[in-house]
Amino acid sequence: MPRGPDIRAACGQAIDWIETNRRDSARLDRESGSLMTRLRRARNRTRSLARAAERRFAIGFFGLSQAGKSYLISAFAANAEGRLDLAVGPERLSFITHINPPGGGKEATGLVTRLTRHPASSSAELPVRLQIFSQADLIKVLGNAFFNDFDRERAPLDLDAAKIRAHLTRLESHRRSSPLPGLDADDVVDLQDYFEKRFPRSTQSLRSDFWPSAGALAPRLDDEGRADLFALLWGEIPELTATFKLLCEALGRIDHATTLDCEIAALVQGNAEGDWTPKASLVDVKILERLGRDMDDTLKVRPVRDTAAVETISIPRSVLAALTAEIALTLADAPRVDLLEQVDILDFPGYRGRLSIGDLQDVRRELHDDQIDPVAELFLRGKVAYLFERYTEDLEMGALVLCAPSNQQSDVNDLGPVIESWVHATQGREPAARTERRTGLFWALTKFDQRLDVVPGQTPELMKNGWEGMIKLALLERFGRYEWVREWAPGRCFDNLFLVRKPGLAGAVIRTDGERELEVLTGKAPQLTTLRKTFCEHELIRKYVRDPAEAWDAMLSLNDGGLSRLAEHLAHTVDIAARQTDIAERIETLANDIVGLLHGYYQARGAEAAADKQRLAAKVVRALGARPIHCGDLLDLLQPSREDLRGLYLRSSAENDRLPDGDPAAAPKGWSPIDLGDIIESPITDDAGKAGSFARDAVRAWVTQLRELVEDRDILTSLELTGEAGGVLDILVKELIIGADRLGLERSITPALDENERIAGIKREQLAARQVALVHGAICDFVDGLETFAPGEDGKSAGLAALFPVPPAIPPGELPTLPPEPEPFTNAFIGDWLRAFVALAINNAGYTTGQDITPEQNRRLGRILDALKGQLASGAAPSPV
Repeated sequence: MPRGPDIRAACGQAIDWIETNRRDSARLDRESGSLMTRLRRARNRTRSLARAAERRFAIGFFGLSQAGKSYLISAFAANAEGRLDLAVGPERLSFITHINPPGGGKEATGLVTRLTRHPASSSAELPVRLQIFSQADLIKVLGNAFFNDFDRERAPLDLDAAKIRAHLTRLESHRRSSPLPGLDADDVVDLQDYFEKRFPRSTQSLRSDFWPSAGALAPRLDDEGRADLFALLWGEIPELTATFKLLCEALGRIDHATTLDCEIAALVQGNAEGDWTPKASLVDVKILERLGRDMDDTLKVRPVRDTAAVETISIPRSVLAALTAEIALTLADAPRVDLLEQVDILDFPGYRGRLSIGDLQDVRRELHDDQIDPVAELFLRGKVAYLFERYTEDLEMGALVLCAPSNQQSDVNDLGPVIESWVHATQGREPAARTERRTGLFWALTKFDQRLDVVPGQTPELMKNGWEGMIKLALLERFGRYEWVREWAPGRCFDNLFLVRKPGLAGAVIRTDGERELEVLTGKAPQLTTLRKTFCEHELIRKYVRDPAEAWDAMLSLNDGGLSRLAEHLAHTVDIAARQTDIAERIETLANDIVGLLHGYYQARGAEAAADKQRLAAKVVRALGARPIHCGDLLDLLQPSREDLRGLYLRSSAENDRLPDGDPAAAPKGWSPIDLGDIIESPITDDAGKAGSFARDAVRAWVTQLRELVEDRDILTSLELTGEAGGVLDILVKELIIGADRLGLERSITPALDENERIAGIKREQLAARQVALVHGAICDFVDGLETFAPGEDGKSAGLAALFPVPPAIPPGELPTLPPEPEPFTNAFIGDWLRAFVALAINNAGYTTGQDITPEQNRRLGRILDALKGQLASGAAPSPV
């Protein structure tokens, strides 16, 4: 089994270790924010992976063609007689009659439906198992709706640094003395990751002040305070904030349980004849339209706990529908497709095109429906989009069947990034990585019966044009620009397309007896032969459909329509043992990353030798020297953002304004303060007020920025620092952080900041601009100069003095003498910068701030590292600390 619980526990101990020792180590204190964020991120990821390891292998069905998706799911899960029945407690229900709501051609569900052969709930009284959103999930849903459905021009988002600081300051007065359930600091890191990954530009101004403050503040706010705090993420629209409060109240009543058992009335209700009727089912998306207006229509639920019995609670039906992420339904009979004895089916609600509104009233105008509830509609769109994102992040689907109609283009324009995210998360980000696993994405071209009826007079050339149009409509026009379509594996494009039709609907070419297909109509055989020939010979078909002749023949097979071939290929992809291995490897990779993060603080031996540093520096020099075109971009990425620094300054200033005056009270007569200078000596000095706080916070934020660069795969790819060059940016960042501490970057900034703070009569905005410019310039000077930033008392060494030479001055009134060819100034600068980096790294050898950590705390860190590396006895908990 993966070591998820052990690693989560070790990460928690590491966070406690940092909190204990940060006041004794300047460098640890400076990096504490970044370290704890990464540890919390690792805990979140490990929890998701461990949960994925416990869940059954699942195949997701995602529909651009809703009718085609419904047919495929029903056909896969049906029994030998073609019926799809469900066992719901002691009752037997028909999926088609009782569960699957009529959609009228559009998606009719607002949650994920899990079809499984393994019963989830054992309660006869409450036989329906539900997976429930958390508060963090709700924040993501509402934020997703706001950022995706509102037009930024007509609904601007005001996230100015001063407004954010005022917002946080107001909420500080509501802070409780102890944390409240429902949201913790790990959840806030998860929220930050979600919004920064999906809406980086819109949320950039939240980085410096909002997220660090929210991590400490949100766990100590009640539901109303949290609604107010995170309302910034949905434009502070009152109706959306009220929805969050309504749903949080229900979560509080179920004690924030993530799993519930619910009564059968969640699906069906009894009628006068003693039968079941599909009325007001949670599966029906129409229930969401009543959100907040059916508070008397309740359902009985019971939280699922590992502990003793929990009492039954009543929750309004529409509220429960909004909170439900997944409903599990148990197949009553053995499915016709044996594969489903091993795996589950996840039926996702259809992705909806996003709106472009300026206010809530625009929802009705854009959808041409005066009866629609704007808030419920926005919540639904955010929920449907987020569900697929969440299940992708959590690796819930080992395979994905995307159902696309073969005869029309999808009207959803923004599905490309959604599918790409799944491909990258589960199949690999690069073609070479995808060759190491069986292709898990299946593109089912449904409704293929409508491609079989040839129009009179249609020539082979027109048939070929039709196949080209089909590939463009179903795949290329919406997805052709994505790298995974053009090159799934080295030298091969994505070619996992399958042809599917529903038996009985191809009456134009196949004779039936009303129930079963009997034979191809005699007069239609020639045209089908021509269709097959043009299909198999077309260049785009051969490129994107693997084994086109086999695919065609399987689609045309009687009473099957291509289903068996799709099932066979899916079965070949299902490798439960490989999936468990993959999850375990991902968890071990996380553990190794955390070991690398913390190991620099552990004194297992003396300082690293200069030779080791030179070896690491040489790796950086070779990699960057071979990619000079990217060095300018790299330097830019290593420098701080002025806007982030402005937010930090306002935050630091506000925090210092709240602190009591630092001057001691007058001593009583006959007493005087004791001089403690020869008794205690703190390694962290109390620098001058606001200046010291801002210098500390600015360098700390810059360190966090550097740490995050190492984890950004897109940046690593753009800089070509992957593959053999992997790890180069990590080495560079670590040496920059150590060098900045050794050369006293923070200390060099404080005096000038303090001098500015003492300027009389200066306006707040002017002072902020002056301080931000000073800090920005100092950090940029360090990034640009590295070891030349702060030479020793004797000045630069001969080697360093030769770096970054200043060109000779041009005498007044004279023109410069230009050489025949331009001087390679860029290459010269890069060469000097790399030499300065080597000097920085070598001089970092022997420098350590770990010596200010006590031997006892050093041993404690060693035990944490042992737990992360798996060096404890199997199943044993980390050593007590």
